[in-house]
Amino acid sequence: MTGEVLFRMTGEVLFRMTGEVLFRMTGEVLFRMARNGSGCDDRKGA
Repeated sequence: MTGEVLFRMTGEVLFRMTGEVLFRMTGEVLFRMARNGSGCDDRKGA
């Protein structure tokens, strides 16, 4: 039981962390693309 609990806890934490990072990255990319109209103009905005 303890192993299962630990596995679930660590799995949840890892999933949340990776999910958050992926969500932020994809959100940023989509936001930049939507603003610039194309992914090539990233450097102008920065």
